[in-house]
Amino acid sequence: IIGSDVETEEADAQAATDRIVAAIGNGAANAESVRKTFSLDKLDITFVPDLDESQGPVAEAIAQHKRDIVLLREAIEGSALFYHAVDSRSILLRDVVALEYADNGAVTIFVKGKPNGTGPAGQ
Repeated sequence: IIGSDVETEEADAQAATDRIVAAIGNGAANAESVRKTFSLDKLDITFVPDLDESQGPVAEAIAQHKRDIVLLREAIEGSALFYHAVDSRSILLRDVVALEYADNGAVTIFVKGKPNGTGPAGQ
């Protein structure tokens, strides 16, 4: 992304649970924000290789907010800025779980799987 700092990292699902659950809960609002964002200073793509969608708080949040997650994925797909960032890292939209806008203007996209095509993100 021209003029934006894009970083990738891995996070432990248990350590990031609260952030992921909160971001999932704000999915509809974040999808709207994605549609209105035309420039970013910093975008973090956080891979969560041990994300368990079958049980626990993240699974409950995903089940409760399925439509919001779909809206978020559609907003990312419709945004050249976000879509290019995700696509340039070979991330499938179906692996995007949540997106978080931080107070400092940074954005974090949470993705299930591992970077570089291993795990669910590379299947």
